[in-house]
Amino acid sequence: MRVIFLTITFEPEPGNFRGLPLARWLKARGYDIQVLTAVPQYPEGRVYPGYHMHLWQREVLDGVPVLRVPIYPSHDKSASIGAALIGPADLVYLYDPPPTNGLASLVLKLFRGTPIVHHIADMWPETVIASGMLRGKHLQGFATLALGKWCKFLYHHASVITVLSPGFKRLLVERGVPAKKVEVIYNWADEQSFCPVERDPAMARELGMDARFNIVYAGNMGPVQGLDNILAAARLIQDQPRIQIVLAGTGPSEPELRRQAREFGLRNVRFIGQREYA
Repeated sequence: MRVIFLTITFEPEPGNFRGLPLARWLKARGYDIQVLTAVPQYPEGRVYPGYHMHLWQREVLDGVPVLRVPIYPSHDKSASIGAALIGPADLVYLYDPPPTNGLASLVLKLFRGTPIVHHIADMWPETVIASGMLRGKHLQGFATLALGKWCKFLYHHASVITVLSPGFKRLLVERGVPAKKVEVIYNWADEQSFCPVERDPAMARELGMDARFNIVYAGNMGPVQGLDNILAAARLIQDQPRIQIVLAGTGPSEPELRRQAREFGLRNVRFIGQREYA
């Protein structure tokens, strides 16, 4: 069976436990996997070294073929270009967010009859509204209406929808999606990368984490994460010198978070940048 794995982010971008690990797992079980994704630039919004905004770019990662297309302001346009290049398949696995890249799956279904498995990791339009990126009731109302209709259209054309929690399933059913169409598949972890290890005193010294009780956040630093709340908490515990808050990762909010930490004189907050899994 040939499966097109359609996603807006993929290796080498961070946090893709449903990216290359899943593609490798499927390939090892006999599936013919073809990844359709964007030129890597998450989370900082800059194209990674070695990649270019060409019309398309092909590579092979751990035996998995990857077709990359540039990101335009409209993600659906980007993915639709890829859909025209990628060839026929027996199934499309659509990873959402964002739902805007769902147009490519619809193109494949319309012109080639390819069924769609639609995986939802974030509920839209709720995620967009909660992020605070849209200001004003009128703009939020329009986004809720437009994105809501688009998402319902995608859900209607999917053969199967997978979600990561029972709460997501309940919400979809409330919106008219048949319950038998929705399957709950919880998030998982790559146990070879995320597992207990021996303490490394040298690394702790290198990162400035030795002799401290460290509270660690690791992940994207963007508006949705609300990491300014962590800095506010750090201000409340400045009289506890053994407690240190460590922020690992990067993203569009990192410069502002660093500025706030300097402005508030937060010596109990340490930024260690983006780190490799192992």
